[in-house]
Amino acid sequence: SLDPPPPEGLCSIGSNVSGSGVITRTKPGLNQWEEPKKSAVAFFLTLTVLVSMATLSVISVVSYLLLTCLCCTITFRVYKAVVQALQKSDEGHPFRSLLERDLELTQDSVRQFSDQTRIYLNRILVQTRRLLLVQDLVDSLKFAGAMWILTFIGAVFNGLTLLILGQNTQRTRKYKENTQRTRKYKHNTEHANKNTQRTRKYKENTQRTRKYK
Repeated sequence: SLDPPPPEGLCSIGSNVSGSGVITRTKPGLNQWEEPKKSAVAFFLTLTVLVSMATLSVISVVSYLLLTCLCCTITFRVYKAVVQALQKSDEGHPFRSLLERDLELTQDSVRQFSDQTRIYLNRILVQTRRLLLVQDLVDSLKFAGAMWILTFIGAVFNGLTLLILGQNTQRTRKYKENTQRTRKYKHNTEHANKNTQRTRKYKENTQRTRKYK
């Protein structure tokens, strides 16, 4: 087969290449924009929450989110109940699959999360102690300069605004990278298809020449 393998960048996002050269798909991430619809929904929901928290209190944001969710679920529940009553069907609760799903945290997942959190906090504590107690004068001066610059940034932006800007920048960069890799893969595929057609025509012409001889 003359079909080209996907580019390295594309394989690293949503697939793994085994030793035999077989490409196996892994679960796509929302940050990688492999599924644009789901990634767009997650992006706008996160952006809405961050903007709301920048303008409203946390209590108001949580209350509005829960009220919106309840309005949607109650409306859908009543709608399905009316439809089942009119059609005289017994489909049961519309959210049965979600209600029966196991949401309990396993010990392994909790232990893994706690271990990662512990390692991250230990690194922060060690670096903070090293900088504040001036273990290295140059690093401490750099840290002081960075904190001084952050005082001006904090006077203009708050933390949530920086989170919004960072999220938009990250999602846009990931989307552009994935789009470029997809276009490159499509271009390589089209080029390989042309080579395949040329090879087939060459073989056909060779067979015809042999028959003629």
